[in-house]
Amino acid sequence: MVQIGHRAALAPAQIAVAATLTAAVSDVIRTTNLLLCPAAQADELGLRWRSVAGDPVARGYGVAAVTEVDADRLRGGLHEQVGRCLAASGAAR
Repeated sequence: MVQIGHRAALAPAQIAVAATLTAAVSDVIRTTNLLLCPAAQADELGLRWRSVAGDPVARGYGVAAVTEVDADRLRGGLHEQVGRCLAASGAAR
């Protein structure tokens, strides 16, 4: 998020993370603040959406598990299902 803020010429103090999605949406509706989210989520929330200028923004996740067998299972056979739950797009692993 800091890199995106730099692209928009924001000072670090101007970038905040809300405690909940409800708090973030409420803040956006009450003020002139902005919410960084995917287009589909903005649509679900009834908000107007615009892409961020510059390089595409991507969020990544790492798999952690108690055993390596469980981690491999999540990275392998359940990869697409877990990605769908996280609203991930693309084929990166």
